[in-house]
Amino acid sequence: MTLIAAFTIDGIPILIGDLLISAPSITTPEVRVPTVGDIAPLFPTGLGGRAISGLDQKLNIIGDNIAIAWAGSRIQAKYALKKLIERNQQNSLTPDELSAFLSVLNSEIGQEDLSLIGWIVDPKGGPKGFTYGSCEKYTTQSSINVAVAGTGAPDFSYCLDQLRFSNLQIAGGNPNALETAVTYALMLSGTLLQNEIVSLETLRNFYGGGYEIITFVQGIPTKIDDIVYIFWLLEPSSLGWNGVLRKAIKQLYLGDNLVFRGVDFLQENQATEPMLSFEDEMHVIHPMCSGRPLDNIQTAQIPLDPPPLSSRFQCNYFFVIHSTTDIKVIAKVDYSTKGMHSVIFSEAQQGSTVTFDGSFLQEIISIAESTR
Repeated sequence: MTLIAAFTIDGIPILIGDLLISAPSITTPEVRVPTVGDIAPLFPTGLGGRAISGLDQKLNIIGDNIAIAWAGSRIQAKYALKKLIERNQQNSLTPDELSAFLSVLNSEIGQEDLSLIGWIVDPKGGPKGFTYGSCEKYTTQSSINVAVAGTGAPDFSYCLDQLRFSNLQIAGGNPNALETAVTYALMLSGTLLQNEIVSLETLRNFYGGGYEIITFVQGIPTKIDDIVYIFWLLEPSSLGWNGVLRKAIKQLYLGDNLVFRGVDFLQENQATEPMLSFEDEMHVIHPMCSGRPLDNIQTAQIPLDPPPLSSRFQCNYFFVIHSTTDIKVIAKVDYSTKGMHSVIFSEAQQGSTVTFDGSFLQEIISIAESTR
């Protein structure tokens, strides 16, 4: 009842995982998620004897050598991760030692209710993938090796195939392999979030709510931080195109805590008012357990004020709606350490103004026209 996956882009390892957890129930408890807010009114009678019960970090960094994602039983996952942390703190595990650890784990808890996917640093050859439990492995048409588990696996595989990595181009600058791989991972996570906001389909399949991404920076597993996802609706009209800024989701880590700010932009008068009104809410998701040594555990004060939408990674997603059955998605991901992006937010208590890079709208409209 989740989505976790590992794959490589041009040799760069990526690990991605959702946040949603569920439990047997005939009604939906009061749970809020960054994408759609309160779940209960959307699924008041539950979903076939099961209900969304909360959010959890499913991606875990164990020391400087292991990145691991879990799916299935939270109780078994917590047991397995604590045992793995204890073992890895004695001395950093090698791939062979990890394999032996997983064999012992299998004799203790079995594989029926727990799946694990991850990467371990092989001193002889860099990160090496591993799996435990029920995981699907395959190679895409673009020759990408994938390991995936959870109820979201079919949708993930479809999105991965639709992106067709080998045919994508990144405009502006000269991104290295790491930046390119992270860009593609953000396109994937943003597309899944967009589907969740528009159709709720991922929530019906008990996955989503937000996504974490891990890659390796200078050989060390690292969670991708400081992201804003921006979602738009774009429809053709007699005068050209009508665009509506629908939602923004800011994602960052404060210490080991994952913080989301979900911003809903009110749709009234977006075309005529210079200041856009919005409603927002905060979500804080604590780690299930920390794989860091005690003296390296990060702590941070959770801010009372919402974090600004300005981010290192800005991910714009346009739903181009030609009809109810003809919908295209345009994704544009910007990376900047200085916060200079295609879309700039200037926030105040009464609302936010939005300004654009000069060529941004022309580029999006040109792409939208090509989808007619």
